[in-house]
Amino acid sequence: MFSLLTIAITTTDAQAIGENPFLQEWETALMDRFYSQISEAGMAYFSSYGRSIDFCYRQGVECTFRSVIKITITDKHYGNFDIHVLPPTVTHVSIRYCEQHYEIHTRALPRMLRHCRLNNNQLFGCVDLQVLPENIVILDLSICIFQK
Repeated sequence: MFSLLTIAITTTDAQAIGENPFLQEWETALMDRFYSQISEAGMAYFSSYGRSIDFCYRQGVECTFRSVIKITITDKHYGNFDIHVLPPTVTHVSIRYCEQHYEIHTRALPRMLRHCRLNNNQLFGCVDLQVLPENIVILDLSICIFQK
């Protein structure tokens, strides 16, 4: 059932998520997973109101119509951000110099992603160019380690 839900959500636009309580709840669950490996010190930094449910008020998060569209995090060493579970509405991801260490799965990147900058981290795995998001314009993985 989750895979069918993902397909349905992927085709929606940011405005539709902002108006639909179920889709907002689903986006909140995805953003909780995005931050799930971050330390308490990191959570305190990103949320000036504690563990806020509204991710649009977090440091480095930009929203349109109450939907997350942009993530920008630079030089923060609080643990891994799980980019593979970001909402499909995200169009820009920039997580640079953050000591990220995980295997990248290009198939799991947000489907509306246009700009992706993950440079200067410790990523590994195989980058499958055939399954990148359709509208991607920039993919910067420079100065990352790509081996297992």
